[in-house]
Amino acid sequence: MKSTRWYWAVAMAIWASVVIILLYLTTIKTLTEFDPKQQLVTQAASSSFDQDFKARIQQYAPQLNNTVVHFSQSQCNCNKAAEEHINSVKLLAQEHLMSNVVINEDSKDMLALIPSTPAVAVFDQDGELQYLGPYSAGYSCTIGNGIVESFISNMGKSVAVGAAVISQTKGCYCAVTALES
Repeated sequence: MKSTRWYWAVAMAIWASVVIILLYLTTIKTLTEFDPKQQLVTQAASSSFDQDFKARIQQYAPQLNNTVVHFSQSQCNCNKAAEEHINSVKLLAQEHLMSNVVINEDSKDMLALIPSTPAVAVFDQDGELQYLGPYSAGYSCTIGNGIVESFISNMGKSVAVGAAVISQTKGCYCAVTALES
């Protein structure tokens, strides 16, 4: 009787360990770098990056004062997984009297500016870039664990000396694939 219990206990421990290892390996594969080729980091090092980026965005949204720009690709599973979080960011922007603009893979030249989606840019009351990067980092992109919310919530409460460009993070991101014409 004792040996049967011990056998089942060992079998359950082995099974649980295998399941945990498989979940871990599956989760690790979903974590990718937001800017794996250092594209955004290299561009952001330029002193004219904020203004160049703003000029490119103005092709799609001429008025950027108090605007949140959302970048997405319809075939990206990470955009689908983050949909609830993205919608909460849009709602937060509206609550702070900000406009939402969506730029998708149809805007091929615009997507050349960002390495991965889902991504977001926040422009302040003067139309100056305050934040550019992912909605969040880590295993999940859920409401409440985002990076961008603080930039929207604190708009106008502090004086920024330039944009916060977040590119050195890992999470669920899809490389921009619509760069070819």
